[in-house]
Parts: sequence; structure tokens; C-alpha cells
Amino acid sequence: YYFKYFVHDEGSARYALSIKSAAGLLIIPSWVYVTKLTGKRGAWFTATGWALVGLAIFSLLDIRDVVGASLMFLFLHVAILGLNMTYWSMLPDTV
Repeated sequence: YYFKYFVHDEGSARYALSIKSAAGLLIIPSWVYVTKLTGKRGAWFTATGWALVGLAIFSLLDIRDVVGASLMFLFLHVAILGLNMTYWSMLPDTV
């Protein structure tokens, strides 16, 4: 949607999604390392802070080029993976 209506290059969306998916192979082990250093709660707050910063940047900037949009979504993907990983690792602890 964003690439089609804001960037006006719908074909580039597949490359951005591919890069984002492939980056997960490096991002997840990085979050595991952060979790080992700071604990699950610390990793959760780190990912939350990362997401808030990313959303603030995204709301303040008018990103209309392919590279900028791809980098912005990759930045947000790092936070989302951290939030998802820590959520699903903390859920069994509370149950």
C-alpha cells in the first residue's frame, strides 16, 4: 500500500519485503543476545523504545523514495521482531 500510493513504485515493495525478511536472520539472534544481557523485561523495554523512536521518525518525515521507505520499514521491523520475540518468551513465564 505505502509503496503503491506514497512512493509510487509498487514493484519495489517486493524488494523491500525481501530485504526485511532476510534481515530477520540477523535481527533475531541480535535480540536473543540483548535478552541475555538485559533480561526479558529489559529487552521488551528496549524494543518498545526502538519502536516509539521509529514511529516518531516515521510520523515526522515525509518519506517518498524507495530507499528511505525501505530503510524506515527495516528500522521498524527490528523493533517489531524484538517485541514479538520478547512477548512470546515472557508469556509462558506469566502462565
